[in-house]
Amino acid sequence: MWKKLYEALASIFVITQRIERLEKQLEQQDRSIHELQLAVQRLAHEIARTNEREAQERKNLALQLDNVLLRFERRLPPAHKDE
Repeated sequence: MWKKLYEALASIFVITQRIERLEKQLEQQDRSIHELQLAVQRLAHEIARTNEREAQERKNLALQLDNVLLRFERRLPPAHKDE
């Protein structure tokens, strides 16, 4: 009878240790998941900012091209009218 009681207590002790170890692992995984979520949010924000900068850059390049074309057109001599 004492042997069964000892075995039961030993089993309870082992199970308790396993549960504590699993709880620690879950906490670490939760922290890791939270850190990953933050990293993904930062990346998404950075991608959005990069897209905005690139759109602005394309807009600026288009305006520069327009300016160059307008300056070029002004250099052309006026068209001659044959009358």
